Amino acid sequence: MGYEQDFKYKDALKSLFDAAKTVSENVFTNDRPAAVPKQMDNFIVVSLPGLLSSMTYGSGFGNIRTYCTIEVYVRQKKGSAEDLDQMDTIVGDILSLFPISDNFISASNPKLTLKGNDGLGFSATLIRTDLVIK
Repeated sequence: MGYEQDFKYKDALKSLFDAAKTVSENVFTNDRPAAVPKQMDNFIVVSLPGLLSSMTYGSGFGNIRTYCTIEVYVRQKKGSAEDLDQMDTIVGDILSLFPISDNFISASNPKLTLKGNDGLGFSATLIRTDLVIK
């Protein structure tokens, strides 16, 4: 059994991806895309940027405690004005999913960081949550 099976990060990313996909058709894992075939008005990036730490000892890793991030990007209006209505709608839709729980993860306790202009024509909001990988 490899570490990816012990830590189950692929399953966790897929669960986060699937949850975010209910809010936006443009969802990516780990990093925002450098280019896409068609222009997007919004997109979401889900990632596991933190340390994956086992909650148990002995053989097998059991539950893994970490955190995850869900980054929401919304295209800015002309003149670089933030589209706060669309950002509020998307962030609200994501927050309404909490707690997110399935056979692989339990995500709870979301915290928001308003990141503002990303310099590439989008405004960004970061949602960071506690995550247990089952």
